[in-house]
Amino acid sequence: MGKYILYSDQMSADNEKVHIKVKQLLGNGNLSLGYIPSTGDKDRKYFSNIKAFYKSYGIQEFIFFDLDEEYDESKVDDLLSCDVIHLSGGDPIFLLNNIKKRNFKPVLKKYADNGIIIGVSGGACNIGENISLFKLFISNLDEALSSRCQLNSLGLVDFEFLPHYNRWNKEFKDNVKEYSKRTGSTIYACNDGDGVIVNDGEIEFVGNIIKIIDGKEM
Repeated sequence: MGKYILYSDQMSADNEKVHIKVKQLLGNGNLSLGYIPSTGDKDRKYFSNIKAFYKSYGIQEFIFFDLDEEYDESKVDDLLSCDVIHLSGGDPIFLLNNIKKRNFKPVLKKYADNGIIIGVSGGACNIGENISLFKLFISNLDEALSSRCQLNSLGLVDFEFLPHYNRWNKEFKDNVKEYSKRTGSTIYACNDGDGVIVNDGEIEFVGNIIKIIDGKEM
């Protein structure tokens, strides 16, 4: 089984404890990273920021791999040869639609068997079982429940990931609890500055991760 790191917000000033764990997981040596943007990055602004960030991890080689308008099938093997794949933050539904459009679910799932995948916010949500929680943010509870069967994500872990929990108001959190009660899903809610690490099936919480199941915070 692979290794997955789920960040709420990778650039938060409070993330040092997660960064330390990630550096331990990556180890030493010249590594390569494949960057998959959630919603495109034509001017490479976010890609440039990511490269600067990861160079401190010993990562020296970077591949930009877009699943949207700049998709290039000839680069798939280069992506899969990377030591790490990074799924960027952004709209998780847009990213999932691109993954489906390029038939990339089986590609990423195969890579994940032995690779390292780092997801941030919307990218991290796609590591989980389903991303219909995002509908609570852009729409409502009924829409989240009714669209659930269309929004199954990579399913590399057996839970749903909810980033930015410290930013949400009480009404939103109450809807999350109701969602969990009506779907039976296990949700790990993560504040900015915290993260979840899954290493060969073993889950490690970094920070105050809130487990929500059957309508209750645990």
